[in-house]
Amino acid sequence: MTKTPTAIIGCGPAGSACAVQLKRSGFDPAVYESREAGGTIRAAHFVENYPGFPEGVSGSRLASLICDALENWDVTMVLERVKSLIPVGDLFRVSTANSTGDYRCVIVSTGTRPKTLNGIPIDSNVQKNIIYNVLAVKEAGYARVGILGGGDVAMDNALHLADTSEVHVFHRSIEPGALTLLCERARDAGVTLHETGSLESVKSAGDNMELVFEKGRFVVEALLPSIGREPATEFVAPEILTRRVELREERRLYFIGDVASGPYRQVAIAAGEGLKAAMEVHERWS
Repeated sequence: MTKTPTAIIGCGPAGSACAVQLKRSGFDPAVYESREAGGTIRAAHFVENYPGFPEGVSGSRLASLICDALENWDVTMVLERVKSLIPVGDLFRVSTANSTGDYRCVIVSTGTRPKTLNGIPIDSNVQKNIIYNVLAVKEAGYARVGILGGGDVAMDNALHLADTSEVHVFHRSIEPGALTLLCERARDAGVTLHETGSLESVKSAGDNMELVFEKGRFVVEALLPSIGREPATEFVAPEILTRRVELREERRLYFIGDVASGPYRQVAIAAGEGLKAAMEVHERWS
C-alpha cells in the first residue's frame, strides 16, 4: 500500500536506512541521489565501529551493501541532483534539472560538503591540483600528495592514499586532532606528519605546487584539503530553513545524518537517525 507522498534527498547511511524502513512500513518514497547510494562513506578507508562487522569494513564495501539493500527493497531512485526544495502550500516541491515532484513529507539526508580554502592566495595554474575528493586524488595517481588538516578525516584520507602515493599531512597544532590510533596507523603506513601552523599561500612550482606555511615550505603534486565539512543545504529555500524546528515538530520535514549531526558524523548515528525518522513518518502519516 502506497501512503502519503514522501521524498528522501540523499542516500548515504541515513537516507538509505530511512528508505528501507519506510518500504517496510508500506510507503514508497522517492529517493533523490545525485550519484550513487552510499554518500561520503564511499570515500572512507575503513569503518570499524559499525555493528555487524567485527573486523571492520571498507567504505566502498559498505556502500555496495547499501546499494544491495535498496535494490532488494525495490526503492524508487531518482538519480539526479536536487536543485531546489521550496514550499508550495502545504507541500514541498523538489526540483532537479529534469523533473519536479510535490511531497507531503521530505527527509533531507544530503550529508556535508568539504570546506574550501577561502581567503588563501592560490596561483591560478595550480587550482586544478587542489582536489577535495580522496577518490579523485587516488584515481589521478599522484606520486606526492599533501593533505591539509589533522583530524580523523585527514588521517583516514592519508591511509587511503598511502599504498599508492608519498603522503604528507600538514596540521596546524603541535599534535594533530585525530584519534591517536589513526595517527599511529598513518605513521606505520609511511605517512609523514608535519606541524606547520596555518597555510599562507599556494604557489606554482613548475608542474608542482609549493605550499607556504607559517613554519616552512613544501612541494607536492596535489593537495587534498581536509579541514572540516559543512552541511549541504544550499538547495533548501531560506523560508524552510527558518521553519525547520516547527516543520520537524509537525513531522513534515526532517534533517538527518551528517547534514544535522555537527561533529558526530558516524555511520551508526546516521543509520539510527534514518530509522527513527522513518518510524515517526509512519506513525504520523499512516
